[in-house]
Amino acid sequence: MSIFSLFTSSIDFSMSLLSFLELSSIWIQMLTLILGCLVLAIGINFEVAPKIMFVPGEGAVQAISCTFHTNFGKTKVAFDTTLMGIALLLSFLFFGHLNGLGIGTIISALIVSLFVNGVRNILHLEQKFS
Repeated sequence: MSIFSLFTSSIDFSMSLLSFLELSSIWIQMLTLILGCLVLAIGINFEVAPKIMFVPGEGAVQAISCTFHTNFGKTKVAFDTTLMGIALLLSFLFFGHLNGLGIGTIISALIVSLFVNGVRNILHLEQKFS
């Protein structure tokens, strides 16, 4: 079994564990989004701190951070915001309106990076990024 098969199987298993969730109200959806972003931020920190890269986005941020000797969390905020801005521009360029970039994506792009920075500070992981 390859690492990708294991990864996709883990996603499928996790989704089946959460299938009971009924996200009927906007408040439950937002709470779930925020909790998901927090879990993702913790995972990103544990992935990046030992310099194990599974996700190209975090690898790119790590490379930029190391090359320019910048704070990983701040670099991630700038990187994710830049990608979101590019997606926004391309959406209007190709479709003439906002397409494929929902409020959840925008919120995630903004707060995951901030959560990564916060978790990094709480766990004192900065020295491991350089």
